Amino acid sequence: MNECTFDEQPIAGIIRCDDIVVGVGLDSARSSKSEEKTKIDNLKTATRQWEFRAIATSGYVIGTTLVLRGPLVLLMAIDAFGMEVPNGIGDLAAILVAVQCLIDPFVYAFVFILFAEH
Repeated sequence: MNECTFDEQPIAGIIRCDDIVVGVGLDSARSSKSEEKTKIDNLKTATRQWEFRAIATSGYVIGTTLVLRGPLVLLMAIDAFGMEVPNGIGDLAAILVAVQCLIDPFVYAFVFILFAEH
């Protein structure tokens, strides 16, 4: 069982239980400063989490764009230089665009939700 003892400064109103420190809030100046510091720390943590989610999401967006649009760009380049395959390039390009339109929303939502928990 943990033993709790009062701090040496009874005005501060702090009770120590092993590693846990509980502030009672008798000293209003100290408690307002600690509340302000806690709010700032929480804001910094939330900002870091959002930055991480944004970076991770943009990484996945760039990756999926390269994977799905890379072949499309190659097909368009082949078509631009006059190497024609009857109906082949147009059909493949249409299929790649359709696949990207179907996959993109799920990729973005999955990544955003995935990194929301961390």
